[in-house]
Amino acid sequence: MFWKIVDQEMDARRIRSYRALEMAGGVSNGAVSARRKDLLPPTPTTIQAVADAFRVPVEVVREWAKGRQPEHDDAESEWLHLFRELPAEERRHILISARALLRERLRGNDRVKCELAETE
Repeated sequence: MFWKIVDQEMDARRIRSYRALEMAGGVSNGAVSARRKDLLPPTPTTIQAVADAFRVPVEVVREWAKGRQPEHDDAESEWLHLFRELPAEERRHILISARALLRERLRGNDRVKCELAETE
């Protein structure tokens, strides 16, 4: 189950190879792919490498190792990945915009919906 989740997350994040995952996770060539090939359970090093590569808390990957599926869809995975790739200042601006959009939505302001539709 763990490797199926890792494969799904790699697809969602557009990581095309285990070598790329290993490089992003800061481990040597084969540290992850050899375990994946033989369907061996992940080691603490493997779990940490996957967490680092996906930029998620190590606790999340530990849950995957216990067979618990991630609770999000591919769009959410991609969004989080892209957001984490941005510099801190750009992330701050996006958060400010997202909060403003949510406040407007909670107020039922249709103007925001129309403006968003025009930009798509």
